[in-house]
Amino acid sequence: MKRLILLLFLILITALPVMAQDVTGTTLDILNVRAEPSVGNNTIGQLPIATSVTIQGRDASGAWLFVTANGLSGWVSPRYIDWEVVPLL
Repeated sequence: MKRLILLLFLILITALPVMAQDVTGTTLDILNVRAEPSVGNNTIGQLPIATSVTIQGRDASGAWLFVTANGLSGWVSPRYIDWEVVPLL
């Protein structure tokens, strides 16, 4: 019985999601936000210079970041974002 409880405890601990660090950035220029990670895809909006963004992730090539800011979510080029990792407290 003790082994079963220990096994269930270990499964529970490993199944808990790992908290990721928030990654934030600031736009360095007026930035087009795109529906898909490609210059050939539609622009769904723009972000002004010095807009704070939350970086949700990147594409497999690392050439595009998926960000959210000002109620807008989409793909942007990382060369126009000054970004850093913000540690969890």
